[in-house]
Amino acid sequence: MPLHLARHANFLHHGPFATMTEVLGQGIAAFAEGAPPDFRRVFKAHPLEDARTPLCPEIARIARAAGLADRVHLVDGGRLARLLAGATGAVTVNSTSGSCAIWRGLPLCALRAEVCGKPGLVSDRPLAAFLAARDPPDRRAFAVFRRYLPATGRIAGDFHTRRGRGRAVGLAIERPLAAPASGEAMRQHLQAIAGQGGSPVWSFARDFFSVAAKAGVKRRGR
Repeated sequence: MPLHLARHANFLHHGPFATMTEVLGQGIAAFAEGAPPDFRRVFKAHPLEDARTPLCPEIARIARAAGLADRVHLVDGGRLARLLAGATGAVTVNSTSGSCAIWRGLPLCALRAEVCGKPGLVSDRPLAAFLAARDPPDRRAFAVFRRYLPATGRIAGDFHTRRGRGRAVGLAIERPLAAPASGEAMRQHLQAIAGQGGSPVWSFARDFFSVAAKAGVKRRGR
């Protein structure tokens, strides 16, 4: 179960949970109710987790109270792909890792609305029932979903590699500029703030253009 950041706006304002402790409690309670006795629940800390939520002691406390101290674990660090490779299913709370699980053909239960929460991709069963009987995602539906995302706004790239950052920055600049109305508005805005050398906004624009230049993106309208 990949965890989100408890301080993230998506978690705080677009989900059913107020705290990460609530997520852990529901996840472990459903596991105790529905999972086969030879299964283990593995929580995966978010890569940017900074221990504002004491995950390890909280998980240990809740698991011990449920009689599952030896079957519930926390992984802090490492690659999500390696965990998913040995998993029989995944549970998420507003996490892009849901798409990673579906891509690997893993059954997925989302505890809140997900971008990938489409029929045939995400289970519609309550968590305990999902853990008892997991249905795999529809591969053809996911193929359509993967074509839909980049066509409607999602930008490819990542924060963790130079190549991924360069790709993301390039697309983030090129896509709005490619649209006639929004592109012209963006050019005028950036040109206007370019002359305000002492403003915080100009610092952002300068850094933005610097990163864009390193990514091989030309500045238009200059």
